[in-house]
Amino acid sequence: MLDRHKMALLGAIVAVGAWLLSAAIASAYTPDVSFAKLLVGGEPAHGVIIRLLTVALLVALGLLGHMVCQALQRPRGSQKALEALMEASPTGMMLVSPQCMVLHTNSAMAQMLGINTAEIVKRRCDELMSEDMCSRDHHCTVERVVNGEVVLLEEANVSHSSGRQIPCLLSATPVPGFDGSPEAVLQSFHDISESQRMQEALAESEYRYRSLVESAPISIVIIQDGVVRYANSQAAETSGYSHKQLVGSDIAQHLAPDLKEDVLQLHQQRMARAAAGEKVQPQMLSAAVIAAGGSRQEVEVASVVITHDDQPAELLAIRDTTAARRAEWALAAEKERLQVTLRGLSEGVITVDTDGRVILMNCAAEKLLGKPQSDVLNQPLADVLTLQDAQTSEPLPDSSQPWLRRGVVTNGSYMGVLVTRDGSERTVTATYAPVSAPDSQVIGAVVMLRDITAQQRQDQEQRRIETLEAIGLLAGGIAHDFNNLLTGFFGNMTLARLALNSGGDVEKRLAAAEQSLGRARELTERLLTFSSGGKPVRSRISLATLLEEAVVTALDGGSESCRLKLGEGLWPLKADEGQLRQAIVSLLRNAYEATAGNQQVTVVADNLSLDEDDPLPLSSGDYVRISVSNYGPTIPRDVLPRIFEPYFTTKSGGTGLGLPVAFSIVRRHDGHLEIESQEGHGTSVHMYLPVVKRTAEPQPQTPTASSPAIRGPLRILIMDDEELIRTALTALLEELGHEVMQAADGAAALAMYREAMDAGQSFSLVIMDLTVPGGMGGREAAGRLRRMDPAARIIVSSGYSTDPIMGAYSEYGFDGVIAKPYRLEDLQDALMMVMAGS
Repeated sequence: MLDRHKMALLGAIVAVGAWLLSAAIASAYTPDVSFAKLLVGGEPAHGVIIRLLTVALLVALGLLGHMVCQALQRPRGSQKALEALMEASPTGMMLVSPQCMVLHTNSAMAQMLGINTAEIVKRRCDELMSEDMCSRDHHCTVERVVNGEVVLLEEANVSHSSGRQIPCLLSATPVPGFDGSPEAVLQSFHDISESQRMQEALAESEYRYRSLVESAPISIVIIQDGVVRYANSQAAETSGYSHKQLVGSDIAQHLAPDLKEDVLQLHQQRMARAAAGEKVQPQMLSAAVIAAGGSRQEVEVASVVITHDDQPAELLAIRDTTAARRAEWALAAEKERLQVTLRGLSEGVITVDTDGRVILMNCAAEKLLGKPQSDVLNQPLADVLTLQDAQTSEPLPDSSQPWLRRGVVTNGSYMGVLVTRDGSERTVTATYAPVSAPDSQVIGAVVMLRDITAQQRQDQEQRRIETLEAIGLLAGGIAHDFNNLLTGFFGNMTLARLALNSGGDVEKRLAAAEQSLGRARELTERLLTFSSGGKPVRSRISLATLLEEAVVTALDGGSESCRLKLGEGLWPLKADEGQLRQAIVSLLRNAYEATAGNQQVTVVADNLSLDEDDPLPLSSGDYVRISVSNYGPTIPRDVLPRIFEPYFTTKSGGTGLGLPVAFSIVRRHDGHLEIESQEGHGTSVHMYLPVVKRTAEPQPQTPTASSPAIRGPLRILIMDDEELIRTALTALLEELGHEVMQAADGAAALAMYREAMDAGQSFSLVIMDLTVPGGMGGREAAGRLRRMDPAARIIVSSGYSTDPIMGAYSEYGFDGVIAKPYRLEDLQDALMMVMAGS
């Protein structure tokens, strides 16, 4: 029997051996495996390590067990010594009889099974194994050992009391009796559960890494000694080579010729540094490779030095940047084209970012502002470009900022005066538009500056020329018409004088001369419609009646030459009946003359409501539209822009005043006149006149048969700066039996009126000229006279029949109106109207 010291030594040896075995197995499963080994493939390193260490250590353990058994055969051997040795082992052990009955077990085995040692002894060992192990005849391990087999490192599962299966490595050695035959079998069970879990986790990790590399969207290769040792699927696909062609090929054959030498030299330098033990940092570089078809590919390479087969190698991650490079080149080319275009533009172009700061300016803008681009980059646009109002010289607000802050896509333009660096002033138009990204987000703005100084000067000069031409045409026309009228007047006056001497018909010649003067008066009235500031004398009129009368007047009673279409319920108008009749008559005569009297003229009147979106240059509201149409020859396109010019005519017998007079009258009535002429559709002139609300308004009184006649002679004060007119008017009034006194201006008239009032001989009526150059006119005098005598009766008279006062005389303190020139009948009617109104 071994003494206590020897048994303790043997137990320690077994324990240390088992501990070393456990540590070796655990360390063998630790994932200390190179990345290159994962990529290249082959048997995992941990499998080799585990087998070598486990075989060595378990062989040692078997030898130790054999030594124990030999020791037990000695006379001093004892069953107790064996049990003590088993108990000292951290590995589960069972001593089994040749009949598979458990004779003894240690605490480690009991802990592995989850039961105490007493429950294990006297049971069959196969009851402690898993069912699948039993089905593979592992319960015959004892029989195999008894028969002389060596059982070493066999995988087996034992059943825990909870039902959980515990994987183990099983080794068995015979324990011989005194006769040398196996008396028992010593089984050892090493729990490898944790080692298996680590092995499975490592295998899964290896699979993930391998899958990641193989499915990566970039090319991954390993280069060693200038040869491709590994390439993933993407590398083969991108290069156009098969995987077999790529792996083992010389890297030099894949490099672009212009970069080959530099890239190979860099690779050799990095490998030499790694071989010398230096730490080589990862590196990024741009390169170019040649694909299988010979096409050049621009690439971006990330290089990391690794160990492959115990030698330095380079792991390369390669990204194909060909498309991106081409896009960059295209963008650069487009930018260059844009720069060329901008340099060639005569307009100044300034580009700003969302903060309104200048990021680009072309040559034209530099020249216009007098500043180079380098001086204004990143400066606020408001500091670089300041426009002034042409009228007030006040700075215009920077119009680009509000919508840049709002991020709203909009456009706009404004005009102003730009003061350049040298102090000169240029008139420019600034047009701005936002620059948007593909997602419609505003990323800046472009401001285009156009110098219109020369254009404005040309336009002004052209307008001056056109104005002078129009004035010349107008003056020539007026002179022509007045010369004709004066010829008739002087001729008839000469004939009247001759008839007076010879006893001829003087009355007839004077009537003819008066007729010429009447035509002259009509001409001046038509011309005065072009003067500024005049207002029509408005009253409520019946449009239907007015149109019917105008047709008869224009066509000399031949109403059958006109087709009149009146819409139902025509809205009422408030207009100057005489002016409106004149305008309609002019349109009718033009239309009739255009057909040479061979076709009907159509007149259509209807109601029309306009909204804000209507293209006509009129405010929204209700209007009456009068359309005069004919189907004669159309008006040439080059003539249309001039048809409203006074004295412009294409007819040999035309006056050139019809359409201009009509246009002026309609405009003074807040209306609109437009003309359209199309081949095959004839010519139509459309007159738009605003309507009035249907409310009753007082009508001006006119003398009628029932109006009371003037009783007795009147005391009348006349005020006019022209002595000729005062003399003639005095003679006319005295012819009517009235007493007349004269004043040359308003101040004199007021003094005479005050003197008459003080003497108790007030004037019955005052006739005042509206305009007195250098003196008090009728407007001021009437106001003072009204304050002096609220009951005074005042008639205003003027040659400016379109003066606002003539159109609304009652608003300025007058009781009546008479326009120069006037006849005796006109004067008598005015007197009767004013006196009847009193």
